[in-house]
Amino acid sequence: METPADIWNWIHDERLGLADLLESLDDEQWRTPSLCQGWTVREVAGHLLTGPNVGTFKFMLMFARNRGDFDATVDKLAHQMATRPPEQIVTDLRAIADNHWTPPGSGPESPYTDLLVHGQDIRRPLGIQRELPPEGLRLILTKSIEPRKRSVFPKGRFDNLRFEATDLDWTGGPPEGDLLKGPAESLMMAIWGRRPALDELEGPGVEVLRNRLDAESR
Repeated sequence: METPADIWNWIHDERLGLADLLESLDDEQWRTPSLCQGWTVREVAGHLLTGPNVGTFKFMLMFARNRGDFDATVDKLAHQMATRPPEQIVTDLRAIADNHWTPPGSGPESPYTDLLVHGQDIRRPLGIQRELPPEGLRLILTKSIEPRKRSVFPKGRFDNLRFEATDLDWTGGPPEGDLLKGPAESLMMAIWGRRPALDELEGPGVEVLRNRLDAESR
């Protein structure tokens, strides 16, 4: 069983690895639309700097100025951070490798999830393959669908859905739920609303989740 110290070590490695990847990109790749709707690779990278650089107090001030609109606040901060030159974003990501900021009430699994999901938001459109660590995937899958995490997602997204990874020993959701089955990375991306990952899964739950994601975006 992983400890918080283990997860912080994973975060350190993920930040440095992602910084190395970003450093290798050309201008066109930085401008590529990511899987995170409305953001390019550059804006996703900017978002990953937000928490440690802005902090909770400044975030809450901007949240209030945006009349309690969380998504608008996150979007504005990502765009602000993305105005930094690419080489500065890389430097700043390396500089926060050991930063232990978390959203209020969250543990290190929150920034770790952000790194793995958004890392794939960057890699997938660029055609860059990476085998994600199974222990990290198992942690994220488990934490993402647990009841206390449901407030992060639109209400009802996971109701009566069951998830089963085909490449590691993990299942989640009620046994009688509509099944989504496939690679753990694809499950993670689908759970976090990335529609292309649904095409990599099978089972009756795939269309159920697809329809729910479509309804959320209307």
